[in-house]
Parts: sequence; structure tokens; C-alpha cells
Amino acid sequence: MSSSSPLPGFFNRALRALTCAIALSASALDASEPPSSGASAPPQTTVSKVACPTPPPPPRGMSPTPNSFAGAECYKGSDINGAQFYVALPGKWNNSYESLVIYAPGGPGPTSAGSHSIEADALAGLFGSFLPHRVAVAVTAYSRQGWAVGTNAQDIDNLRVLFTRNFGRPAHTILFGSSYAGGVVAKALERYADDLDGTPNYDGALVHSGIMAGVANYFGYW
Repeated sequence: MSSSSPLPGFFNRALRALTCAIALSASALDASEPPSSGASAPPQTTVSKVACPTPPPPPRGMSPTPNSFAGAECYKGSDINGAQFYVALPGKWNNSYESLVIYAPGGPGPTSAGSHSIEADALAGLFGSFLPHRVAVAVTAYSRQGWAVGTNAQDIDNLRVLFTRNFGRPAHTILFGSSYAGGVVAKALERYADDLDGTPNYDGALVHSGIMAGVANYFGYW
């Protein structure tokens, strides 16, 4: 191959994949990251009942459903690491036979320690997708921003533990994450899929993330 020949596409893709892998590895090596095994068990925190957000408007051409949040109960709090969370329960939700979705936000945002505040109205669309179907929703704002996959995975599992302590163990617990949160969900399942006694902590996951389809493919869209 002559010196003027372009670098083959394969090496370009490999270089892009390596760049992303280094970024992910840097997160994993962060000194604040939690242990890689075992179930998290944060101490009890105060959970306050708050007003639920206003239901989102219906899609164009559809009739409004003003009572889609009727009877719902909403709560806010923070875990031992300072991660703020928000919980929404359908009216008369029964944990013995009804389910929970734990939502991991995308990102990552600018690197910083500390949690972001959660604005309830920004979650109205998310709640509108699940509450009418009698599925509870829990959302974390993370205790650390930026590339902190391992720390954010622990935030997710802390939220699961806190939810169970306050509202009971759901019949099913599903993780849901998009974009950056696809990696967070994958790490949470890798570390916390089972409790210390072998009991499954999660029943499934919904991941909408290009990066989880393969870093080479992901950067190929840029």
C-alpha cells in the first residue's frame, strides 16, 4: 500500500471504538466507584409526598384523557449518596401483583459531583406512558454527573432498595434506559442482578441505546 493510500475503513472504526472504550474505562476506574459485586443496601431516607405533575396533552387527533393520573401518588427524596429520586404510583397500586419501571436518564451531562434537581413536569410524559397501565415509575437524578457508569448503576440499585423499603417489593421490576443510560442499565444488571441470597432483583430491561449496539456502529453515525 502506498503512503498516499487512505487508512482502511476498518482501522477508522477500530480507532473510534477504542476512543469510546477508553472513556468508559475511565469511568470504571473512578475512585468513587462502588464495589463490583454484592447488593447495595443504603440506609433508610426520608421520602416526602408531593403533588403529581399535570398529565401531558394527548397526541394530535386523539381525545384528551384528563384522568390518566387520577388517584396517583407521587413522592420525592434522596439516597445516602445524595441522588435525588422521584416516584409515581398509580392509585391504589398493589405491589403484590403490580409492576415497577425504574428509569435511568440519558446523558451524560457535564462532569460534577452531586445530584440534579428533578422537575416533576418534565416527567409528565414518562409517567403518562406507564401510570394509566397501572405500572409504577421511579426515576433517579444520579449522585454524580458525567461519565460515571458504575456510580450511576449503584444509584439505580439504591433506588430499587429504597422503593422496596417504602412501598413493598413489586411483582416485577424492569429497568429502562436510553442513550448513555443503556450503559448504566447494563452495569446495574451486571453488578446487582441478584440479591445476596440469589433472589433476582430485576425481571427485565428495556435499553434504547446506540452505544450498546456496538461502539463502532455507534460512532459510525457521527
